Amino acid sequence: MGPNRPNWLSWGAFLLAFALFMLAMNGPDLLAYMIGYAKGLAIPGDSFMYIPPYLTQGGELIFANDPLAAFFRFAHAPQGYDLLFQFLASHMDIRQAAVAISFLIYGVTGFFIYRSGQVLAGWPGGLCAVAILLSSVAMFSFTAGSFPRSFGPPLAAMALYGLITGRLIYVAAASILGVLFYYMVGVMSGLALLIWCFLPAGWRAGPARSWGRRIAILALTGAVSLGILGLSLNRDHGFGPSITDQQHEIYPEAGPEGRYWAQWHGLPQDLALAITTTFDHSARQGQAGGLKGQYFALDRLADAHKMHLGFALLGLFVLAMILVRRRELSGIVVFMLTAGLLYLASIALFPLMFFPKRFFQLTVPLTTALLFVWAGREVILQLRPRLSQLGQAAVLLFALALILIATGRPQWSPAATYRPAEREVFAFVRSLPPQAVIAGWPDDKVMDGMPYLGEHSVLLNFETHLPLREGFADLTRARMQTLIEALVAGDPEAMQRLQQDFGVTHILVNDSLIDGRDFDYFAPFDRDLEAIADHSAGYDLLRSGAFGPAVFEAGDMVLIELAPQG
Repeated sequence: MGPNRPNWLSWGAFLLAFALFMLAMNGPDLLAYMIGYAKGLAIPGDSFMYIPPYLTQGGELIFANDPLAAFFRFAHAPQGYDLLFQFLASHMDIRQAAVAISFLIYGVTGFFIYRSGQVLAGWPGGLCAVAILLSSVAMFSFTAGSFPRSFGPPLAAMALYGLITGRLIYVAAASILGVLFYYMVGVMSGLALLIWCFLPAGWRAGPARSWGRRIAILALTGAVSLGILGLSLNRDHGFGPSITDQQHEIYPEAGPEGRYWAQWHGLPQDLALAITTTFDHSARQGQAGGLKGQYFALDRLADAHKMHLGFALLGLFVLAMILVRRRELSGIVVFMLTAGLLYLASIALFPLMFFPKRFFQLTVPLTTALLFVWAGREVILQLRPRLSQLGQAAVLLFALALILIATGRPQWSPAATYRPAEREVFAFVRSLPPQAVIAGWPDDKVMDGMPYLGEHSVLLNFETHLPLREGFADLTRARMQTLIEALVAGDPEAMQRLQQDFGVTHILVNDSLIDGRDFDYFAPFDRDLEAIADHSAGYDLLRSGAFGPAVFEAGDMVLIELAPQG
């Protein structure tokens, strides 16, 4: 039997064993989370931003006149995404459509990863790569929810498959579809296509192409992508330009002490942590749909140790790629080089471009899984002539023992799961008149879920408080400062402004948020809160009926209907 046709006790057995191991360890918990998500028991956080703008009642958009919904629909959602969700919302409940799309794009991701793994290590390699990725929290946390970011994994996997096989139609399609659904992948696929076209012929997989044909593919892809991007960016959203680094004194909420500044730890740590994330299946502590998880080794490791482990894996992969040069691997190199360049560019241009670490969060798990199955095959192929059948079996058992130490059952934790009392609040709010507007402390998951589950507008919640554009930062700052004066300080004039200026009709009082502690928030609102001596003053006045009666109570939550102003 020649070196190109190894027996199944070598690399095929190893990869299949690893795939079965991953599915056995993580499959039941992954299925439990999927069921919880499908039933609406587990709701990814970004759903609270992107899904409510498309909720309908009687064929009309519920949030057609809500500025928070308008911001995410017109200033954040790409045009293809907006058109697709408008169409779906006119035919079905958009929340159900979002669940269906999540599983569809999850399956598409798995298909392209299987095909890529198959090219690198046969069909066992494809199964192994799918088992690694589809049991990892990294991929499902991207696809669940069906917001623009959810389209990243399938499009990135499509582009990576095109680079590995040299089928440029897939890379070009990922670039165009990325501009329609998720800008980050559109830019990344377009740059990867550009780099690939200028590689020496010996480095490119797939059929040889003339310079003229490569330039034609680049020109057509660029023209279509830029045309779509131009239409998207020219939509009139009315929220002003993006906030730049030079404006952080004016808009501290977009600066180092603000909402989104801590989006990276630095290139080495972000890269290494993204590598270990591929095999680290634990998430934040929590439950979803009755699911319980447990911690294993990687979850207990400090970030510094995970960083060392990530670089060790990266070093092994790079060494293997140098020793065994294959043209298919050049596609992975181009893919990761592109991600690294855009990571650096996004730091330099933040927040004008994208959140930097997402370039690694999206791409590194894909490439790590594929390099793992390729390296596993190559190692066993090198060992096979030197080891007996017993020795090969010992190597497999040793490898699986290391995997068992390094991985474990996942502890899936979506952004929000709700207790029965909290769902009772949502049910009551749904019965209120359509013009009702709810106010409450923004950093409260009940307020986050109010538009999605309560189907009513809110003054502000944490998930929608993204101060990345000047106009939207001005809008949310005015609302937040008034809310602090009314809800925290108990100022009657501020309470009146909530009604007159913002149309607030009800206030949610959640005692669990302030039980023995003060409210806190990001800059510049932390200074407003520090100036208030008694953070329970507003809650005490609301509870006493000073501003209106309590119309509903569940658990530690009370909904106050504000009395009409005379």
